[in-house]
Amino acid sequence: MIGIHAAGLVLSGRFSRKLWKAYSIWFIIGTSGAVFGPARYLVGWQPFQSLEQLGPTVVFFGLLIWQATAYIARQRKMNTMGLMKLRAQVIVASVLLAAVVAFAVLPAGFFGPLSARVRGLFVKHTKTGNPLVDSVAEHQATPSRVYWAYFHVVCFLGPPGCLAMLYKLQDAKIFVILYALVAYYFSGKMIRLVLLLAPAGAVTAGHMIGLVVDFTLQAYEASGGKKDSKGSKASAKASTKSGTKKPSAKADSKAEASVVPSELKELYEEQVGFRRVTALILCTIVGFCMWRLTTHAFAIAPSLSEPQIMLRGKGRDGRPVIIDDFREAYWWLRDNTPEDARVMAWWDY
Repeated sequence: MIGIHAAGLVLSGRFSRKLWKAYSIWFIIGTSGAVFGPARYLVGWQPFQSLEQLGPTVVFFGLLIWQATAYIARQRKMNTMGLMKLRAQVIVASVLLAAVVAFAVLPAGFFGPLSARVRGLFVKHTKTGNPLVDSVAEHQATPSRVYWAYFHVVCFLGPPGCLAMLYKLQDAKIFVILYALVAYYFSGKMIRLVLLLAPAGAVTAGHMIGLVVDFTLQAYEASGGKKDSKGSKASAKASTKSGTKKPSAKADSKAEASVVPSELKELYEEQVGFRRVTALILCTIVGFCMWRLTTHAFAIAPSLSEPQIMLRGKGRDGRPVIIDDFREAYWWLRDNTPEDARVMAWWDY
């Protein structure tokens, strides 16, 4: 996500030297720690060999090209069009050089294929070619009812909160938007990845609630706007009468262009009563949603906090049933195997 965020900032025209320095330091320290640190025997050179891990490396070199071309453009005093042409030339040359190195220098099979689980994020989970991935139920696509079961009213508060972040866009807001989009896509492809959407849902829903709270506070802190607006109009007229200089044509055009927004702003400021009623209605809706989410969370908590060994379910007649297959299996191992026996088992099943 950090690489996607950095690439998104560049594509949105928010590249800066600060971004290049921060990402480069993060990439160099993190990759060096993975390749040469204690986990080097497990990681190896996968950050440079695995296709699913090459994205951050591509972003690293892309930011390096962006910074180098910006420095050259400043030295040569290039305009924007010249900088764009320079970057296009450098990118094409870099891609050609990388292709030559990949096909002529590196040995065959240096870059590994996408893993079956990663392929399952882009194709149907039963057609990845890996029997384990194809047969496991938690790799199937996520039904829509699962979102309501786990997120409840966040399904209604999150999307408008995500859209509201487009207003006064900032680097941090771009990260939240990209994270929400990526998490929603992957959560829909594999049911076990629904958990990835939880932070994005919490942040976007919280942003929406914060906007409602801010709107309510502004509405009830505002005083009557008619007197203030009339007074400001009178003072503006008096200042224009007392002024000796005639406004220029450019100033007149700007004033004419801002008539509609200023009138709408004055109308908005005058409607204090309407704003307060609207704020009260929005607060009531948000409060009801928060109350329903709290009750829903306590209702599903027992089913999510069962012991790891013994599970509780319901029979066809609705009566509770205790499923203790794991406990019985452990007892069988205790009674039928030596005390120093080693049991091999798949790690997450």
